[in-house]
Amino acid sequence: SPPRPSPASKEAITKQEEPRKPKNPKSSFGLFCAHVQRQPIHTKMKKLLVNKSPEECIQILRQKWRTMSDHEKKRYNEEHRVLHAKYFRAFTQYQKDLVKFRQRREHHHHHHQQSSPLPSSTP
Repeated sequence: SPPRPSPASKEAITKQEEPRKPKNPKSSFGLFCAHVQRQPIHTKMKKLLVNKSPEECIQILRQKWRTMSDHEKKRYNEEHRVLHAKYFRAFTQYQKDLVKFRQRREHHHHHHQQSSPLPSSTP
């Protein structure tokens, strides 16, 4: 027999409405790592990472990051600043939406409490 859609779909609707928390923006170093990972395999930096474990890659990238000049880091710092500002706006909106969502859910929850299939404690 086909699965009954009732409880799961109600849950799904509620979940769907729930605002999603925005992801934290990558750090400048994280952006640098992502940039290196996207580089073609023959680039100098990428060659250093071939056949290395993720832990070793991070060590190598951290070493490189430490030796980079402020000028070399500038693009990553600027990208981080832009992403952080975007994140901050999104997070502020998320907090507002969450309050609205919780108020709606509370209202919805109280509204439907009487029709609960569980036996009520009141006689």
